[in-house]
Amino acid sequence: MKSLKRRVRLDHHRLAQAIARSGRDQNDWADELEISRGYFSQLVHGHKCHPGPEVRRKLLRGLGLDFDELFLIEGGEPASSGWRGPRSGPPPADKRGQGRSLAVGSGLWWGEIGQSLRSLLRRPAFSAVAVLTLAAGIGANALLFSAVHAVLLQPYPYPEAERVVDLYESNEARGWAFNSVSPPNYLDFKEGNRTFEALAAYQVKDVNFSTGQFAERVTAVEAPSDFFAVLGVQPERGRFFHTGPPSEEEDLLVISHTFWRSRLGGDPQVLGSAVDLDGRRYTIAGVLPAGIDFPSPQVQLYTPMSEAFLKTQGRGGRYLRVVGRLKQGVRLSQAQSDLAAIAQGLQQAYPESNADWSVTLTPHGELSASSVRRPLMVLWLTTGLVLLIACANLANLLLGQAASRRRELAVRLALGAGRKRLTARLLTESLLLSLCGAAVGLLLAALGAGWLTRWASQALPRAQDISVNWTVAGFTLLLASAATVLFGWLPSWRAARLDPQAGLGAGPRATSAQGGRLRYGLIVAEVALALTVLVGAGLLLRSLSEIMGSEAGFESRNLLTLRVEPGMLTMQPGQDMVSFWNARQEQRDVINDFYGRLLARLQALPGVQRASAVNRGPLEGSWWGTSFRLDGRAPVPRNQQPTALTRVVMPGYFRTMGIDLMRGRVFLASDRRDAQHVAVIDQALARANWPGESPLGQRITLNDPEDPFVIWYTVVGVVDDISHHGLGQTRGGTLYLHFPQAIFGHFGDWGMDIAIRHQQGAGPGLASAVRAVVRELDPSLPVFQVRTGEDLLAQDTARRRLQTLLLAAFGALALILCASGIFSVVSYSVASRRREIGIRRALGARGTHIYRRVLSQGLLPVALGILLGLPAAWALTLLLQDMLFHVQPYDPPTLLLSCLALLLLGAAAALLPAYRANQINPLSILRSD
Repeated sequence: MKSLKRRVRLDHHRLAQAIARSGRDQNDWADELEISRGYFSQLVHGHKCHPGPEVRRKLLRGLGLDFDELFLIEGGEPASSGWRGPRSGPPPADKRGQGRSLAVGSGLWWGEIGQSLRSLLRRPAFSAVAVLTLAAGIGANALLFSAVHAVLLQPYPYPEAERVVDLYESNEARGWAFNSVSPPNYLDFKEGNRTFEALAAYQVKDVNFSTGQFAERVTAVEAPSDFFAVLGVQPERGRFFHTGPPSEEEDLLVISHTFWRSRLGGDPQVLGSAVDLDGRRYTIAGVLPAGIDFPSPQVQLYTPMSEAFLKTQGRGGRYLRVVGRLKQGVRLSQAQSDLAAIAQGLQQAYPESNADWSVTLTPHGELSASSVRRPLMVLWLTTGLVLLIACANLANLLLGQAASRRRELAVRLALGAGRKRLTARLLTESLLLSLCGAAVGLLLAALGAGWLTRWASQALPRAQDISVNWTVAGFTLLLASAATVLFGWLPSWRAARLDPQAGLGAGPRATSAQGGRLRYGLIVAEVALALTVLVGAGLLLRSLSEIMGSEAGFESRNLLTLRVEPGMLTMQPGQDMVSFWNARQEQRDVINDFYGRLLARLQALPGVQRASAVNRGPLEGSWWGTSFRLDGRAPVPRNQQPTALTRVVMPGYFRTMGIDLMRGRVFLASDRRDAQHVAVIDQALARANWPGESPLGQRITLNDPEDPFVIWYTVVGVVDDISHHGLGQTRGGTLYLHFPQAIFGHFGDWGMDIAIRHQQGAGPGLASAVRAVVRELDPSLPVFQVRTGEDLLAQDTARRRLQTLLLAAFGALALILCASGIFSVVSYSVASRRREIGIRRALGARGTHIYRRVLSQGLLPVALGILLGLPAAWALTLLLQDMLFHVQPYDPPTLLLSCLALLLLGAAAALLPAYRANQINPLSILRSD
């Protein structure tokens, strides 16, 4: 074949730049370098571009530069130049020379980046694949870090938020670590502590908000005057309710900045406006600053809480949330000891209600964050594994590129480019790939953050804060730097160790096996990491399947639920408890009549089969649990009494929900307020309190039996258990009361979930018809929380579905990266062994033999990776243990399917290269020789 003679070209732009930065005249340089001024001028202006070896040697030594900083290779293999290296000694040791070297090196550093960029642009396919591979790994990490930062790391927007703590009452004997607080106990904690600047109780409630023009359901906080002192904030407009006599403060209202902007149009004259909450008039006194939405973004209004009313409450009822601000310099442990001493005193003073009750303090938001900390960290760890797979994949690609650039690199070394310089060039290319990958990954993370915010709104606390901000961008830059080292160092180091003489003489035969073992080793590592991610995703998928297949205890198909909450009377200033009690009883009869008329109208709608109501439907958690006493049993202390979730229902509820009646009867229309008080219990409550005997006819009370106004409920029926705490959780333990017989003190509000059983296909337009009926009965009542039975189940499993979806997506990404890695390595191996394969075919090798050899190259590293990945997968399953349901961490079916998926993937990735190998024409190979 004809020998190609390649030439060395001077980059005159860089020569001119070096001379300009040195601050010396062009002629001075010509004289110093012993080059004629005319010829030197032609070199500087680009009229002469191919100086001889001696001139090249003078330029490099005199300017103190490396070969790559001043010369380019035209083509690949140079002509013999007599070049013997960059420079045999240091540059001239004069002050001007030293300053010149620094200036030129600084300027040419940018030129080095430009050369690296041009090198990548000359290989667009490789660069695009590399950038997308890195973008996938870095983008997944940035997305999960944005969630971790928002939920676990980002401080709350309150001044010195680290001093804000949550207070709970705890009862170790009953396993209640984070319970709500009794009103009298809260007042004692507030008055007796020595470690808090401020301590405030609050209640979160939903209210019907009306301005006279529209009505809607909004979330409000009822809190005392020092509540805002705990947060440490000042109003943006107006004032808080903290001055003046109590009677003047009870009708004031503070609104959030978001509510002011979105619902009231940001009206600057909003202060002093009158609005209606549950039929009571309030005056807007102030607006909170932007970003303050304690305790959650759903809260929009803040109303006063009367501490005088709290003093009238019993110590046995625990329903307040409490938050406090520590004094300067006080540690959480000091405050814990301070309040624990007060709690111990309350145990001794009030043993009936406070025996075994203590207090627990946590940093604000820690309880909600702790429930998602492990799942988030496991997902973040998984994205780290995906990034490692991406880096191993890219390292493989760079090793292949280094082998194809072997002749070019050898030429650079032969012409005097230092090995450190060559390593720096290759690392610069890797850094540019990382930065481009990080930029694309950051864009993908920004798009994913919006999606994650919507999906995680019901699954993660503070999900609204998930975004790609400067902190996430900085983390992504660190990832890009780490990725550069992970995938760029090894190929650069191997390339710098290249022997120039061997590289210049190497042809396809000499380079066919270069780095083969190393590249296959990287595939083994990729498969091991991918197996770890796949096993985790498989376990969560199986666990979610088990949960979705578990019985909820009610029929979810063709079910529509919605909520309507008429407002309750509140205690007026100066009103005594007796008159307040009587007013509540009268209101209960009015509300009972309202729900009766509403259900009758709903049952008459087309497509509706049955309709009923319950104060809190299934899967609503432990809302309203109460203790009770059994008739005929020896009295026990209050803290040892049996407890149950208590639900108030309207007639027909069990049939509407599809809850089976096991014994006795359900509530009838004849079970009115003036009739015998009756109750229905579920099987779990029956087994716990009347084991081995029938509970029918037994009597229970929610009051003290010694109370002269005690009310006894006779158990008339037993129904099947349903899920209240969530699918997969313990079912049952519920006491059902009839709405007309549920007295104040046994029923916290008049709000009811309306349950409608409808015909197949009648659901889509039913919600609008229900809203029209409610509007006709009472225009001030909004209809909200409209959900189908399937929505109830989906909402309950939202967190699990989000975790499973993310881990499954990362598993799929790991598989794609693995497949591309196997395909690239096997394809390169086939391409570099074309001559060998052609000769084998010429000697009679069958196609099946070629297929078998090539497929084995893809399957062998997969098998080794599976063996090495099993311990890592086992370690990950230990972290997932608390997230699983009815699935063992080391689940054989999941492991088997994951291994089988990787083996099939390896075979599929090697199939196309095997086909190409089988299509090699042996005659063309022999002719080329």
